[in-house]
Amino acid sequence: MFRKILQENPLRFASQQRAHHGLARSINLVVLFFAALIVSPPGRVDAGLITVSNLGTSDIIVPVFDQRLGTLESVDLTVTLRAGEVSMGGGHSHEVYTITSSNVLSGPDPSGAEFSSFQLPPTNSSPSHQHAVNTPSYSGGGIDVGGFNFQTSSSGFHNHSGTVSWDSFQQFGLGWRSRASIQMSFDPGHTHSYGEQTKALSFSGGSLVPFLGAEDIVIAGGPVEVSSAGSHVHSVRGFSVTANDFRWFFPRSETPFVGGHNHILTPTFDTVATFRFTEGAGTGQVAAVPEPSSLALFGIAASLGGFSAFRRRRQENRQVGMA
Repeated sequence: MFRKILQENPLRFASQQRAHHGLARSINLVVLFFAALIVSPPGRVDAGLITVSNLGTSDIIVPVFDQRLGTLESVDLTVTLRAGEVSMGGGHSHEVYTITSSNVLSGPDPSGAEFSSFQLPPTNSSPSHQHAVNTPSYSGGGIDVGGFNFQTSSSGFHNHSGTVSWDSFQQFGLGWRSRASIQMSFDPGHTHSYGEQTKALSFSGGSLVPFLGAEDIVIAGGPVEVSSAGSHVHSVRGFSVTANDFRWFFPRSETPFVGGHNHILTPTFDTVATFRFTEGAGTGQVAAVPEPSSLALFGIAASLGGFSAFRRRRQENRQVGMA
């Protein structure tokens, strides 16, 4: 049948063949144009974002940017002081003090009414208290993180035991009162907890220079001395003691104000840097899916190619009809 068509109308066959070849050429040109858009997008620039973390460190370790990724635009830096406890430090005692009996021994001579030392039961607990924490201002390598300022939790309930010793007699009218000294025991200390503390910083423009170095920036941490919480007192119950058949009564008293003490905070940091950057061509990114504008160009080119082939075939068919 192919041979029969060729014999009957060789001019028409040749015209159709040229039209098909013209359409194929148009489509090939469109495909090549589309492929060029994919392989080499002119002036293509992509936005990139990467987060780098240094966690659980005793120093603040600030990550730097890998410049092979592209051009750094901005940095969001978060430095977190992890929640924890201050040390058991803060041990203290209260100064020795004296009190005077509330009753009087009559007579010209109180000799024999001295008494031996003895232990008191534990004192009443002191009130709870907090400590103010003010760390140094952390900075280094062109990065200024600043300091952390906060309060510890309320804590510090503790007791002291005491030792009572005879001190002296004090004349009172025609009689005598007894004086006793009280020495409080040493308190070894207690802990205070504190919550997580965070610093959030942003960098752009000229402040990005420190992030372009070759190595991470190390800002020393180290122990922090926690300031004194201030003085406090303890209430000591009244007591009595018998000496030479005479019973001395001593009233309730309070220890001297003391107890200002320090704790030590050993910090642990989490440092997280989020880098925003632009990637230029040739930075190793995977070839991307064509942009909508590229797809639009492809559609226009395909339409033009198809329309051109259609006109050419129509003209050739008209020539065949006239022949």
